Amino acid sequence: TAPSESVCRAAAGKHCGAKTSAQREGTSARRRKRAQKHGVSAAQYRGGAASSAIGGRHRCADEAAAQILKEGMKMILTERQQQIKDNYSRVLESISDAAAKAGRSEDSITLLAATKTVCAEDILFAVDSLGITHIGENRTEEMCAKFDALRGHAKIHQIGTLQRRKVRTIADKADLIESVDSIPLAAEIDKRFGALGRKIPVLVEINNGREAAKSGIMPEDAPSFVDELEQFSSIEVAGLMTMAPVCEKIDEYRKYFSETYRIFIDIFNGKPHNIREYILSMGMSDSFVPAIHEGATEIRVGSAIFGHR
Repeated sequence: TAPSESVCRAAAGKHCGAKTSAQREGTSARRRKRAQKHGVSAAQYRGGAASSAIGGRHRCADEAAAQILKEGMKMILTERQQQIKDNYSRVLESISDAAAKAGRSEDSITLLAATKTVCAEDILFAVDSLGITHIGENRTEEMCAKFDALRGHAKIHQIGTLQRRKVRTIADKADLIESVDSIPLAAEIDKRFGALGRKIPVLVEINNGREAAKSGIMPEDAPSFVDELEQFSSIEVAGLMTMAPVCEKIDEYRKYFSETYRIFIDIFNGKPHNIREYILSMGMSDSFVPAIHEGATEIRVGSAIFGHR
């Protein structure tokens, strides 16, 4: 007897790799288990949605982790800003107290934030949120690296030792140079700033501790040195700067600051100049209080605001 049509189709299907009903049921059961494992329907799993859903779940997990990290960083940043704000408030209180004891107005004292190794983000917070208007960089490399971020936000001073070969790198950046201590350096400053059509205010650095390892003009040489600087048309002598030797007791700083103040008065008292007020830059985080007592008009404060680094 000839085989039936259904038997022929079944036989043909077997040889062509077609699945029997039992095989199809087994495949469906396995698919349902996999779909259940991944939280999708069997139809979605069969249609390839499982990989999409799984990938989506992984992406969601990654995004959640990134958000948690972002929020954590935001919390850390907020703590850092609060630390800077608290430190700044304490410094302002100390300035106010010192000025009152010296019979001076706190408005007569400029607070310059010394920003050596401080990131631009922290500096911008101190400037834009706290109201600091003057910052000082010790290294020309740091000034150059941060300049684009800080441009226009505050006056930028060069407060560290300045090498002649590096003057050109800050000629379009510095608003004031606080460490002029030689005629060759002054000549280079005059040359580089003059080439840009700029006249730069400078402070003459006084080595009031007469320390061999430090730069600066000897106190007795300061008057004649200031006179020599008048030959440079692109330099404007705006005052004096000094960095006292490290002292064990806070009152020991006063003798160095008082000597520099006397030199300052002898040189600039009644001296005609385009500067509205001459600058006497004295005192840092550990010495700005006695500096204010002895007549400083600018103090350079770093670690007391930004913390030790």
